[in-house]
Amino acid sequence: MACGDDSPVEPLCIDTLPESCEAAYPATWDNIYRFVIAPRCGGSSGGSCHGPQGLKGNLALHEKDGSYQALLGMDGTHVRVLPADAACSGLMERLTTTDDTRRMPQGSMLDAGDICAVQKWIEEGANP
Repeated sequence: MACGDDSPVEPLCIDTLPESCEAAYPATWDNIYRFVIAPRCGGSSGGSCHGPQGLKGNLALHEKDGSYQALLGMDGTHVRVLPADAACSGLMERLTTTDDTRRMPQGSMLDAGDICAVQKWIEEGANP
């Protein structure tokens, strides 16, 4: 499984996000980390792009608090989540793009309910 390139690309605001959707679970950081980030992006398995062995794009997502800080740019890297602005958050662009070279997680697209939960979490302020 390829993990894409390491170059940060400025997110483009996207206009394809639904105005309403049905989240698979309550849109909290705990759930986003538990159901999306830990198992698909930052796990300790060898196939994880942002786990201890990966760190693609210089992004570490294998620890909950560090993941939150990294996504919001609080770790000194670039901002990937703009609280209250899902359409202009790089994370949403990566989760929803049809471009296989940019889509995250690599491989298969997340279920609509997972994407909706991330979208709602961001729109509601991306609180920890």
